[in-house]
Amino acid sequence: MFNKMVINFVKDVLSAFSTHYPTSFRKAVLINSPDWYCRVWRIISTVLPKSVTDKVNIVGKDYHHILEQDLTPEALKWVEATDAHLIRAPHPPSQPSS
Repeated sequence: MFNKMVINFVKDVLSAFSTHYPTSFRKAVLINSPDWYCRVWRIISTVLPKSVTDKVNIVGKDYHHILEQDLTPEALKWVEATDAHLIRAPHPPSQPSS
């Protein structure tokens, strides 16, 4: 599944995204990635513009130090919460439909 065609496709998509929507996201972090995925990202990132690679982090289980730079302690707790805790996550009351 991982070959030169896949690398070129990902490169083209991410380059087009950064060209046409350069300010649409500040940072993206993919956490709990397997080691092989991190290695693939290192390969793909070499052909992407710095404007993209500066905004994307792909990390394994050691992600806490990256997320704590941008998230509040409360938000970080939700990232690390189990599914059982997420079911009880606070959310705004629904608005009545008119």
